[in-house]
Amino acid sequence: MTTSKVLTPFIAKSTKDCLVANTKQGRKYTLINPVNAKSHNYFYYQTQSAEIQHALECAKQAQESWASESPAHRASILRRAATIISQSKELLSELETSDTGRVIRETKYDVDEGIECLNYYAGLANSLGGEMYKLSGTNLGYTLREPLGVTVGIGAWNYPLQGALWKSVPALAFGNSMIFKPSEYTPST
Repeated sequence: MTTSKVLTPFIAKSTKDCLVANTKQGRKYTLINPVNAKSHNYFYYQTQSAEIQHALECAKQAQESWASESPAHRASILRRAATIISQSKELLSELETSDTGRVIRETKYDVDEGIECLNYYAGLANSLGGEMYKLSGTNLGYTLREPLGVTVGIGAWNYPLQGALWKSVPALAFGNSMIFKPSEYTPST
């Protein structure tokens, strides 16, 4: 007998107040493999407005401490994420294949592209800074790069992991926090 597994939303924050517990009150979605129309034995509940508001509050709180981290520290965390994804490549590729119906060779490539994205922005986070310009006389002008705050990404069904990383990694690299809404058809990765 196979057991069903519930996919739940979460907030990556160290304080227990910011872990999101799904109320299981919304519409229930069962994930279906598009190739054979069979259930994955995974399902999730539609997130409710109170949970979304809680996620926004937690993202604001997390962004303040994340933005205060040095670019080098943020880069090291992105590199660590790349390592974890690399170590989970087979599982992530299988989930992507099961969710999207794409062949495993393509989804393995997508995972590799996601790892590249993490490593690229980890390197970029350390190298971008403001610029100084000489103006007239003894005056100088400068640019100061600052985080925007909480950012939001919406995922597509066809490249779920790759799309999530393409949207979240640049934001995180430069001190923003991210709330990401995956496609309701492919939320596994």
